[in-house]
Amino acid sequence: MDKTRIELSETASSRLLAALHRMRRTELLILLERALERLPASMLHEVIGDYLPAEALAAGPAERPKGWRAGALLAQVRAFRGASRRGEYYEEATDSAATNCSTGTSRWITRFTKLLEEAVKWAESDPGEARLVFDLLFELLRRIEYGDEDIVLLGDGRLRRLGIDWDKVLPAYFRCLASCVTPEEYKQQVESTLADFIESNRSHYLAQARVTATPEQRAVLDKATNRR
Repeated sequence: MDKTRIELSETASSRLLAALHRMRRTELLILLERALERLPASMLHEVIGDYLPAEALAAGPAERPKGWRAGALLAQVRAFRGASRRGEYYEEATDSAATNCSTGTSRWITRFTKLLEEAVKWAESDPGEARLVFDLLFELLRRIEYGDEDIVLLGDGRLRRLGIDWDKVLPAYFRCLASCVTPEEYKQQVESTLADFIESNRSHYLAQARVTATPEQRAVLDKATNRR
């Protein structure tokens, strides 16, 4: 076995651990969920058995299926939206958690991020359902940023704290829109989305919207842009 590869692997592991120690709790939970999805069930107890008793790992009602069936993702998002609007995630951080956020906020961010990632995956195979999922999740963001409901406590920076990868999310959303709305609706949805969520470099995302648009949608979008 190549000794150099082992040393590089050990160095990479050390750097990864150091980076993990600098991350916020919400970021760690997101990474943990991604890792668990890829971990064979046979190794689950070996990895976390020291920290969770066997009965905690016993089969029970699952919050999320391994693979989404038609309608399942939308149902999950509607349930999440309802729980969010009922304030089930709203929780103030204790003094000891001041540098991170409350447990409720961590749970909300982790769940929101996962659902948004699933919507991006579904944009190609089921754009109609994915579009509805995007709309519901974006509605929650708007209520957090501009409304007065106690949905989740994000503190200063609000939406910026979520770390949304708009370079992945918006092209997927625009593809969904392009497949199921009129040219005028496409223009309106693109403009409102950029106005509500993108603080800078909107021209970059507008260019992406042009790429995914149909010729008719692109013509209406260009006409509105040229009027400015």
